[in-house]
Formats: sequence, structure tokens, C-alpha cells
Amino acid sequence: MAVAVLVAAFFGTGIFLLFLGLAVRAQEVATMQRRLRAMTQDWGDAVAPAPQAPPARRELPFLSPLAARLADVVRRRTERGRLRATQQRLVTAGRPLGLGVGDYLALKAVAGVTVTGLAAYALLTSGFVLGALPVGLSATIGAVVLGLAGYYLPDVWLNRVIGRRRAAIRHQLPEVCDLLSVCADAGAPFDVALERVVNAPYMTGPLVDELEDAIHQARFTSSRFAALAAMAERVGVDELSAFITAIGNSFKQGAPIAAVLRVEAADIRRQARERAETRAATATLRMLFPLVLLILPTVFLIILTPALLNAVGNLGGSP
Repeated sequence: MAVAVLVAAFFGTGIFLLFLGLAVRAQEVATMQRRLRAMTQDWGDAVAPAPQAPPARRELPFLSPLAARLADVVRRRTERGRLRATQQRLVTAGRPLGLGVGDYLALKAVAGVTVTGLAAYALLTSGFVLGALPVGLSATIGAVVLGLAGYYLPDVWLNRVIGRRRAAIRHQLPEVCDLLSVCADAGAPFDVALERVVNAPYMTGPLVDELEDAIHQARFTSSRFAALAAMAERVGVDELSAFITAIGNSFKQGAPIAAVLRVEAADIRRQARERAETRAATATLRMLFPLVLLILPTVFLIILTPALLNAVGNLGGSP
């Protein structure tokens, strides 16, 4: 039974990892091409480039027509509230793998059905029995439970992507503030400074991508501050929201933008240091559980096993 379950689990996991691996590789190639194009630009040109259309939504390069039709069907049969919530989460995650709302919901459905089918086959062939229930009912219950786990597995993956992306934005925000302040001290307007930071060949990351999207939105759809505020709301990082608010207040009050940027960079670094100190203070408590549950039993087993074996041998050899 255990062998069949493991084989089915490895088979399903292999297909899922192959699916993700192809998408990640295609995304890495596209990112590398974009970086190479950015490195060929003349960074010293202070003139803002001509307006361009906002970047189109990236599609999955391996998305077949059948999968696209399935995504459309799932999207039409899903309520609007759930579609909006899923859309917001995908945008916050930076549209990983180029997934749209229908693509992501179809991925969840396919994962749930695939895991349910593989689990049902493995449990039936292995004769899995749950208590006093018959084999068929036991396999059905087990397959449904595992299918639900497979259905919600993309949600776990998406939450991890969102967390990593927000952490990367927090890490890069002080550097962006410093570069903007340097450009502002040199006499460049805020728009030109923002263009320089975005177009710099050594500046890559999710924050730069979000700023680039905000620049496109400011050119074609809304004002500059409204685009930056929408970016902060879309990302969901408190430090970025405070940064955008401070910039808006500086423009309203006529304060020097370079001084505001330096203050915001120092404040963001202070908050990052406080978070690191908080995590370091709780490290002892987090280490207590693996110490008690994993390390100490192993140490006791290594230390006490020879003594117990000697004791058993002495007792067995005594008259």
C-alpha cells in the first residue's frame, strides 16, 4: 500500500514540477532578454524616453488551446467576487509564470482532479482500509482528502510567492530612495529621476518592475501620484505606502524632495533593523521546539543506547 501511494505521489509531483519548470525557464529567458536590452541603453541620457504602450500581459508559452479554453470556461463559471480577489492576489504576486485569473483557477482544478485520480487509483490497488469501512469507501474518502490538498496547493505556493516578493520590495526600497535622492540633488526633476532609476541596467527586481508599470500608467491613464498610490495599494507593503504618501505631501507643501527621500530611506532602514532585532529575539523560542522534539531525543538515544545494551547483556548473563 505504501509503495503504491508513494509511486502515485511521485508521479503527480513530477508532472507538476515539470509544468512549473518549463514556465520558470521561459520566464527566466524573458527576464534575461529584458536585462540585456536595458544594458544597451545610454543611461547618461537625461531626456525621458518617448511614451510607450503599457506592457501586455504575459501568457504562458506552453499554454495549449485546450488549456486556454479550459481557463475561459472556469473563469466564466466563477463568481465575480472571487475573480476580483484572485486577480488582486495574482497582481500582488507579480503575475508569476504569466498566469491570468482563468489560468490560475484552471491550474487549481487540474491539480485537484489529477491528485484525486492518482490517489484513488493508488488507494484502490493497495487495498487501503480506513477503520471498519470497506475498501471502496475508504479509498473514496482518502482520494477526496488528498484531492482537496492538491486543489489548495497552488494557494500555498501563491502565498509564498507574495511573501517573497514583498520581502524583496522592502529590501530594495532604501536603495531606490538613495538613488532618487542623488538624482534630485543633481537637479533632476522627480519624473526624470524615476526614469533613470527604472532604466538603470543594474537596477532589477520587483520594485523596479512596479515603478515601471506606474510610469506607464501615469503617461496613459492617470496622474503621477495616483499611479504611484495605486502601485502602493497593489503591492500591499506598508513601507512603500508611507514612502508614496511622503512624496505626495512633499509635492503639496513644496518641501525639497531630496531631503524627504533621504529621511524616508533612513526610516525604512530603521524599520528593517527593528524587524531583524525582533526576529533575533524570538529565535531562541523558535529553536526550542526542534531542540526538544528532534535534537534532544537523538542525543539521549546515542548516549543511553550503549548503556542500555550493556545493562541488558549483564542481566541476561547473570544467573
